[in-house]
Amino acid sequence: KVVKGPVVDYERCTGCGVCEHACPVQGQAAIRVERVA
Repeated sequence: KVVKGPVVDYERCTGCGVCEHACPVQGQAAIRVERVA
């Protein structure tokens, strides 16, 4: 079984972080949203 990594559609991303909090991976999320200065 091939497990693919997360892919971000930057045209739709608002940086809200819902993908990080809804990530089904156990432990640390497979995707992280960080603030950019």
